[in-house]
Amino acid sequence: MGVTGPDTWNRQRPIPAVPGPGKCKWPSHWAATRERPRKVRAMNHTLKEGSANSADTTGRDREETGIVSQPEGRMEPFPLDALPPAVADYVGAAAKALAVDPAMVAVPLLATLGGCIGNSRRVLLKKGWTESACLWAVVVADSGSAKSPALDASAKFLMRRQKQEHKRWEREMAQWEKDKLAAKAKALEEKKPPPEEPPAPRLTQVICTDATMEKLVAMLHENDRGLLSVQAELAGFFGGMNAYRGGRGADRENLLKMYSGETIKIDRLGRGTLIVTQPFLSVVGCITPASFRSALQKDGNEENGLSARFLLCRPPRMLRQWTEAEIPEQTAERLGDLVDELLDLRPATDDQGESRPVFLPLEKDAKKVWADWVNRHNTEALQFSGPVAGAFSKLEATCARIALILQTADCPTAGSISEYWMAAAVRITDWFKAEQERFWLDSKAADRLAEQQRLTQWIRGKGGRVTAREVQRTWTPRPATAEAAEAILKALVKRGIGEMRLVKPQVGRPVDTFFLHDAEALDTTPDDFGETAIVSQPNDDTDLESIPF
Repeated sequence: MGVTGPDTWNRQRPIPAVPGPGKCKWPSHWAATRERPRKVRAMNHTLKEGSANSADTTGRDREETGIVSQPEGRMEPFPLDALPPAVADYVGAAAKALAVDPAMVAVPLLATLGGCIGNSRRVLLKKGWTESACLWAVVVADSGSAKSPALDASAKFLMRRQKQEHKRWEREMAQWEKDKLAAKAKALEEKKPPPEEPPAPRLTQVICTDATMEKLVAMLHENDRGLLSVQAELAGFFGGMNAYRGGRGADRENLLKMYSGETIKIDRLGRGTLIVTQPFLSVVGCITPASFRSALQKDGNEENGLSARFLLCRPPRMLRQWTEAEIPEQTAERLGDLVDELLDLRPATDDQGESRPVFLPLEKDAKKVWADWVNRHNTEALQFSGPVAGAFSKLEATCARIALILQTADCPTAGSISEYWMAAAVRITDWFKAEQERFWLDSKAADRLAEQQRLTQWIRGKGGRVTAREVQRTWTPRPATAEAAEAILKALVKRGIGEMRLVKPQVGRPVDTFFLHDAEALDTTPDDFGETAIVSQPNDDTDLESIPF
């Protein structure tokens, strides 16, 4: 499937033999149903095979791609051809107009579409296991990389809808106030008791940008369809947790419940209790790499699984130059219409008259694609530990959620998840898997580099030289053994930061001492030291991975 497509769906061709809430508007870029097997086979391949329609930068020079720098390891091109045509067209046009990598638009847009679907739909994987369309997505990029404009391009249609809802609410409130005053005047004229006030119009909210946890729960209580949280700077989102409770609140626990849809109960002093039985909160945001690492290391966010739930995008920094490229009006209108159509989806009603999501089961062939991928994914995940393993453990649910978003975005009235869109979800999830691995391994390397720099600065403060005995006695964290202290210094030698010298003091035996290379000019030799006699090299078996930097 290419990234271009028709402006409308064919409304006359329903999904064959699929029960659902209504007839599906079949994408007209499929000339006939018989073409689906061929297209499914083309879609159902691994991410490593790449995509001709993605912004692949391999084999091209900087002048052509505009890449200034990129994190350790190359980011795979986002598989644009795995998106519904209206979405793919918009992502490509927006990325070109903003001179950014397409992933910077595609990743937050996926979560935005999930927020539009909200609690109206859930994918049914098997009895007892359903998943919503909730995604948490974050673009991790340096300052000045146009991450905020890319986020705005992804969420602007929801912002437009929110403004429309607010204007509608203002009109209804004005009419409500007018009717209320008229009813009171009529009662006074007829010498009757004042009538009971009718309920005030409710403001439908689809988006939030800044709210305390209590306010957020109240908004979800009033808008049971769910919300999308848009964070131009995600650091504030993390920093605001439990800010009004001295860090002792349950904001993180409630946030995790919003991701999984578990019931939230908040007791408000003097204002009753709020209960939200199926909270839904999609999150999109931007953050710098250093701020993200700091936020995730704070308050155990790695251990409690908060960080593992975020889908990461760490794009290369592009050379931004003036371009006349704009998003075609027709392309923007198509996506805007899709956003409105998803927001207008209604949930079903249970036997008690309560609203519940419409459940979309997997078609037979889609179930096979899903099962094969789950088995492969879990086998691959065994080789990882730490943050990578935590992130991988959440990708099963993520794949199902992405399949729900793709299917519903392509056909809002669909009654099941097709093989085609499950295969597309697998490709996108595999892309996220590569990004998660790349980011977390790069973060680990960054942490080790920061620790190395801290140690180097400490040695420089001691005159540019230090012995293993000094490391064991005064460095924090203190090495457990003398051998561990020696291994730390030998690791610095292997990295070319300094060298070991056998220094003979005026009194006593020679001491193996580490010297920084850039500290040669420092005249800080203790009076009781003689001249350096021997250069000592570390053993070749020094294990750098065992060193905490």
